[in-house]
Amino acid sequence: MLRPYIQYFRKKYKPLLKSNTNSRFLKSVIILKSFILEDFWPKDIHMKVRSGFTLVEMAIVLVVIGLLAGMGASLLGILMKQNKFRENQRRLKINAEILVQYALEHGGKLPKTKKCLEELRYPKDAYGQFFLCKIAPELENKNACSVKATSLYIKDLEQGLSKSRPAAFILISGGRNHNIQTRPTSPVIIYPFEHQGVDDYTGDFKRLEPYDDQVEYYLLLQLKAKINCPPRIRPFPNRR
Repeated sequence: MLRPYIQYFRKKYKPLLKSNTNSRFLKSVIILKSFILEDFWPKDIHMKVRSGFTLVEMAIVLVVIGLLAGMGASLLGILMKQNKFRENQRRLKINAEILVQYALEHGGKLPKTKKCLEELRYPKDAYGQFFLCKIAPELENKNACSVKATSLYIKDLEQGLSKSRPAAFILISGGRNHNIQTRPTSPVIIYPFEHQGVDDYTGDFKRLEPYDDQVEYYLLLQLKAKINCPPRIRPFPNRR
């Protein structure tokens, strides 16, 4: 049964035994090497193993894929938050323009605070909560051009303005935390973004946390400019 194999090895390795190499040890090494690479471990199998991946290589690849997936998820979350913020700002600006257009079409008057949301294109913000709208009471029944000042004052600390100024209206969104933190009564204080421990509005619930309200407002002077109020002419003092 083994005779064919013996004849095969004699025929193949007999030239090596008759070679000019004097060292028997060297001849044995050459024969063993040839046997391992050509007979015991054929070339096609050897190449197939070399073309695959080891467990260590596969583990490294999986770790890298996991890290990339984690970074991608974090980046996606940041981008989604930024998109929500920009969309919310866009809705605020459009609603403010609608109120200005309302004043143009109604003789310089603005809708009553209770009916303000009915006039807006977007009554809800990008986070699914209703906007808070506050109209200066003087402009609900009077032409803004005839009003010298309103009882709705705004102090915009986010813009670095510490002095309160009369406003026509203000729109407020509770932002990402769904918590309105801006008091809509005079003086309305707009804090810098992420200002710690703020909740001036008690209409929903009291929860002190970083300020993230998004606000859009028009000062009385800004509204007058938008609806083309004629400039006030101051009479010259009488001189004797």
